[in-house]
Amino acid sequence: MAELANVAPAQTESEVIVFHGKPRNMAVGVAFVLAGARAFFMGMTGVFFSGAKAGGSLFWGLLFLFSDVIEATNTYTVTDQALVIRSPWRFWTPIKEWDWEHILRADVIVRRADAKIDDAQLQFYFTAAGDTALEREDLAHSPHLAQLVIDRAKLKPTNRDNPTNLEELPQQKTTYVWNKSGRLAQG
Repeated sequence: MAELANVAPAQTESEVIVFHGKPRNMAVGVAFVLAGARAFFMGMTGVFFSGAKAGGSLFWGLLFLFSDVIEATNTYTVTDQALVIRSPWRFWTPIKEWDWEHILRADVIVRRADAKIDDAQLQFYFTAAGDTALEREDLAHSPHLAQLVIDRAKLKPTNRDNPTNLEELPQQKTTYVWNKSGRLAQG
């Protein structure tokens, strides 16, 4: 009987699902960097304004590339306790852990009338316990991730027209909103 008391209870593994950011077309950033660098290498920056334009082009190209790399390397981990957002290139906050209770809202934004899944965007809103700052995370539409967040955060649709199947988006420009109350604030 004493031997049974020393046996540790069987531990169940919680389900962890990982989603990755979508790679973006980096052609704009590369074009800006090449144009700015080319102007410097060809000696076309003798006049202040041409140098400023070349430097600006180089700067904006690097920002575009950095933005694309951040989005492509993001990971979104769904656990039983929270949504964990990891971004190794976002130096100011490389890891965000949003518990389900404080995810306040999820939006699916469709910006084209003839939208495909890749044309939609997700936005999640979070406020930490005891804080008043509202954080937002924007990402490319992932139907499975959106459904998991809506279900685990216990969000309610604000309109009865909100889709139940997020894999099939309607062919119109619109924004679908889920929040804790199921109503949009009247202003």
